Amino acid sequence: MIIRAVALAVAGLAIYLLLPSLTRVLASTHPRDALVLLAYAAANVIELVPVTPGGLGLVEASLAGLLVLAGVHGGDALLATLAYRLASYWLPLCAGPPTYLLYRHRYGPRHTSPGTDHAAQR
Repeated sequence: MIIRAVALAVAGLAIYLLLPSLTRVLASTHPRDALVLLAYAAANVIELVPVTPGGLGLVEASLAGLLVLAGVHGGDALLATLAYRLASYWLPLCAGPPTYLLYRHRYGPRHTSPGTDHAAQR
């Protein structure tokens, strides 16, 4: 079970680290690798700013703009940005509810431990 979890984590990390190379595949120009990686790193930092959930909107705008500054054509930068956000934000978000339901189906309903239900003690 632990080996399976570690394998899935490593696979997820590998996919996440390979996403910036998607820019090189999609772009008809060849931007400098360091600038493309810097753009993705800056987008990850901007994602931490608590203005919108998950940096929604901020990350897309900043990453597309930074990729254009790195030398990627505008349309290619937008496509790479949307593909990146689909893989890094929307797919995990959509996988959450089914995973939760499978967890509840496997382990049963949620139970509170004794002493934690403060409303029943009153």
